[in-house]
Amino acid sequence: IINDNVIKKVIAANEATGKKSEWIGILFYKKINNTTLETVDICYMGKGPENSMVANIDYSEFPELSSVLSNYVMNNADRIMDCYQGLIHSHIDMGTSPSSTDLAELTSNNSNYNGTYLSVICNHKLEFTALLSVEEEQPKNVTNYKWFGEIVTRETEVEKKINIYSITTKMSNK
Repeated sequence: IINDNVIKKVIAANEATGKKSEWIGILFYKKINNTTLETVDICYMGKGPENSMVANIDYSEFPELSSVLSNYVMNNADRIMDCYQGLIHSHIDMGTSPSSTDLAELTSNNSNYNGTYLSVICNHKLEFTALLSVEEEQPKNVTNYKWFGEIVTRETEVEKKINIYSITTKMSNK
C-alpha cells in the first residue's frame, strides 16, 4: 500500500527543482501481515548524480546524501522506529518496468536487508512496480566419504539463491 500523499510530496519536491530527473529515496514501510506492506514515509534523497543510475549511489562519493538520511532519521525516529527500509526511485515519465540495472541492484543489495528487500519504481504518472527480493533458505550439502577406512562427513554451504517477486501496489490516502 503506497500512501499517495507521501509520493505526491516527493514528486512535488523533485519538480520544484525546475528540471524533472530521476530521483531516489529511502522507503520506510511496515509489514501489516503476510501479504501486505504499507508505506510509512519516504526520505527524499534528491536527484541522482548527473549521468548515473540513482540506485547505485556510493555514499562515500556523495557524503551529503548520508547526512540527509541521518537528519531524517533523527527528526522522524518515533514514526519510523518499527519500520523496514527499502528503496524507491523514479523513472520520471517512462514506464516502471525494471531495467537490468534495477534487477541487478535487487540481487546485490539483498544481503544488506537481512534477506528481504523491497524496491519500488515509480513515475510521475503515479504508476508503480514493486519488487521484493527474497533470499531462499538453502540446505547445506552433506558429503560422506571414506578417509583411510573411516567415514568422514563434510558440510559445504550452497550458493545463496535470491528470488525476485513482483507485488501488487495500491494507493491509499491515509
